[in-house]
Amino acid sequence: MSNGGGAETALSSDTEPSGAGTFGGVPHFFATIATLVAPTLTGVFVNGYGYSAMFVAPTVAAFGGIPAMVAGKPGRRVKKPVEV
Repeated sequence: MSNGGGAETALSSDTEPSGAGTFGGVPHFFATIATLVAPTLTGVFVNGYGYSAMFVAPTVAAFGGIPAMVAGKPGRRVKKPVEV
């Protein structure tokens, strides 16, 4: 089963060919860690706090991440002069 990684790989190799491995590997690393940790953490929450914790914890995490996304400032790309 595919997770749609082909588009990400193509995008990173087209935009920055010299760093395609890093730009593709780092997000996949964190996605794999999340895939391993999330079911275990969900089980711990459900056992400790009941079934509703399975819905409350991700909601709190999502709303906690919103200020980080709003406050984040993307970097500016500096255009290099083209040498002929």
